[in-house]
Amino acid sequence: MTGQKLPLRMKLLLLLAEAGAEQSTHELLTALSKDYGAEKQCSRTVIMDHLFNMASLGLVKPDREWLDEGGRVEISFSITAFGRSRNRYYPGKFWE
Repeated sequence: MTGQKLPLRMKLLLLLAEAGAEQSTHELLTALSKDYGAEKQCSRTVIMDHLFNMASLGLVKPDREWLDEGGRVEISFSITAFGRSRNRYYPGKFWE
C-alpha cells in the first residue's frame, strides 16, 4: 500500500523541516500543489488555517508579515524545536 499521501499538516511540517529556513505561505502552497493541487484542501485559506493551528500547538512560528503585490497579507513560517522533535514520527517511505 505505497504511494499514499501524508496528511497535509504532516507534509507542511516536513516541508518546513527540510527547508531549514522560513517559508512563505506562497512557497508552501507552491510546493504542496505538486501532490495536493487537485484537492480542495490545497488552498491558501486552508493552508493558513493549518499553519495557525500548528502555531498554536507550538510546532511552527510565524516569522514575518508583509503585503504581496495583490495587497494580500503574506506570512512566513518556520519550524520550532518542538516541531522538529515531533517530526521524528514521520512514517518515511511508506507514504511517498
